[in-house]
Amino acid sequence: MKALAIVLLLLPLPVMAGPYIEVGIAKADGGTCIADYLAPGVYGCSESPLGSIAIGYQWRGFSIEVEHYSSFENRDRGLNLLSLRYRWEFGK
Repeated sequence: MKALAIVLLLLPLPVMAGPYIEVGIAKADGGTCIADYLAPGVYGCSESPLGSIAIGYQWRGFSIEVEHYSSFENRDRGLNLLSLRYRWEFGK
């Protein structure tokens, strides 16, 4: 059963559907500011790398996803997103 699951994951299927989890790291471009708690009543912009986690479901190019971004080093509230997406892939 385990071997069958690995083979199915390696096959290039034209339509993939199902749940997924993504984890990543990012750096903001400076044009954005996520509030950083510096001291009681004092806030600034976080310049540390951002961690991200997304949980979603994809079906035939459409996906719905819940994402959270927050600072690795600083204490912040983060950014929560709910996304509805469609992915158009060229060359198929």
